[in-house]
Amino acid sequence: MNISRHTKLMKLSNVFSTGTTGTGNLGTAVDMAGFDGCRFIADLGATTVLSRTLQISGSTAVGGTYTTLAGAATTATTASHRLLSIDMYRPTFRFLKALLSSTGLADTGSGIIAELYSPRV
Repeated sequence: MNISRHTKLMKLSNVFSTGTTGTGNLGTAVDMAGFDGCRFIADLGATTVLSRTLQISGSTAVGGTYTTLAGAATTATTASHRLLSIDMYRPTFRFLKALLSSTGLADTGSGIIAELYSPRV
């Protein structure tokens, strides 16, 4: 089976600074039209920050108000060169965004990727 025919990769952000607590890197919106699921992957790069969190928000319109989705967050602590991943299957919103934030210190990450899968034919 050729998995590339059943997925679509999108780079949501490049190398970035997460800023300080309460701010972070917000990736571009992902349009879920035509797909059942999306896996978000954040590359943390080299970090000295105590905690980094990846969370997903959703909206009914690309430029609309985004709501943080319950249960759609994961955190890594005290380790460099890790990946954080969240898989959203059949989300209630058509448009999704990923936010990577840090606790306490400004930090730099390597980017966020979205992998859409299960295309509806």
